[in-house]
Amino acid sequence: MKKKIGASLTLLVLSLVILASCSMSPQQKFLKNLASSQSKEQVSGEYEVGITNLELDSQLLASNPFLGLVVPQVKATKISGNYTSDKKKQLSENNIQLKLLGSTLPITTISNENSTVLTMSSVTGFSKTLELFQGLTGGNASQLNSLSQAITTNGWETNYISVNDAVTSTQSAKEKVALTAKEEKTLKSLNMELAKEMMNYFKTVDKTVFVEKDEILTMTLNKKEFQGLFSRLQKVLADNKEYQTVLNKTTSTSALPISADTIKALADSNTYKDYEKLELAIGINQKNQDTSFSVILSPKDSTKQGIKTIQLEGTLVYTKFKGTPKFPTKEQIITTQQLSEAMNSASKK
Repeated sequence: MKKKIGASLTLLVLSLVILASCSMSPQQKFLKNLASSQSKEQVSGEYEVGITNLELDSQLLASNPFLGLVVPQVKATKISGNYTSDKKKQLSENNIQLKLLGSTLPITTISNENSTVLTMSSVTGFSKTLELFQGLTGGNASQLNSLSQAITTNGWETNYISVNDAVTSTQSAKEKVALTAKEEKTLKSLNMELAKEMMNYFKTVDKTVFVEKDEILTMTLNKKEFQGLFSRLQKVLADNKEYQTVLNKTTSTSALPISADTIKALADSNTYKDYEKLELAIGINQKNQDTSFSVILSPKDSTKQGIKTIQLEGTLVYTKFKGTPKFPTKEQIITTQQLSEAMNSASKK
């Protein structure tokens, strides 16, 4: 169940990426709003995402009655927050409020062109919730205890943890990436070509995919159309060896709005073969480009997958730009290796 929910959330995040990279006939109007959104260099917004429908397989529920108690908790899980992105300076900040198991967990991430860090308070808050969950299910919480002890003992409560240890600071990032001016230009060209290919694909889908009602423009893609989109993007990557060379060299977390591996996976028909229904609907308000979205997944074999259907819905509202985020200094960032060593030390005490 966790894997399928994770897959659903991944698809939802991808739908958000499509919107963020973007939001006469309904088709032409939609594409116009899409292009307008794409041109924004500095943007702030507020969002909310939640599971509005979750139905598990009856046999699974019969064999594990505990899941019947878990489902309402999962459906009550909400993700909300606000974000700020400055494309010119390649800096972004995401402040998330995760409602989970009756608790609200604040999670903050900050990203530059090479690295993403997570506030340590986010780590400790999440570990406490997992510790509670493991206590309810009889799991072993010893590692979580070691994590909390390591952070407290070393006074890291106000520090940050490096999400991708390939880069631990802005300085080391530039030393490791070291893209030439030509390679930077190539990377920019790749992003432009992917955006252009996405727009071109939306021009080829059936016009019935686009609907206009009042001020809202809606695009609804099924699994065939979703795969078609990523097949086009994958072809762009596969047909140009220069693009592949640059992507293999850079450690940048913002090199592409969607990673090359993800594009390849979503272009593969095998990714969709287990689903009877995959529907992604995106609505854009023509006045302010605020968006709403819905993802519905229904496996072909609910007994095998454990889920009959799952639906996620969310909103994205643009707000006044809050200013360029500030990335922490090298001294403020703790690597996962440092944290792991501290946890090992704490577990021996």
